[in-house]
Amino acid sequence: PIIATNVGNTNEVVIDNYNGKLIPIGVESIKNQIIYMYNNPDTCKAFGERSRQMIEKDFDITKQAKKYGDLYNRLIESV
Repeated sequence: PIIATNVGNTNEVVIDNYNGKLIPIGVESIKNQIIYMYNNPDTCKAFGERSRQMIEKDFDITKQAKKYGDLYNRLIESV
């Protein structure tokens, strides 16, 4: 499971309460989520499984390379 602060582009990878927790910055928030995850192993397992599915689907290296290749081709064509 993922526990992350909700800053930058973190929400592109972490969907709150789906594959992890997005929390405010702060020691208390982190502490509380770690305790929650420790006490809820089924939630941890579900978050982990969903994270793996998302990464395999959306961030596969072959798909990412194709996206970059397509972007470069569009850039070259626009010059």
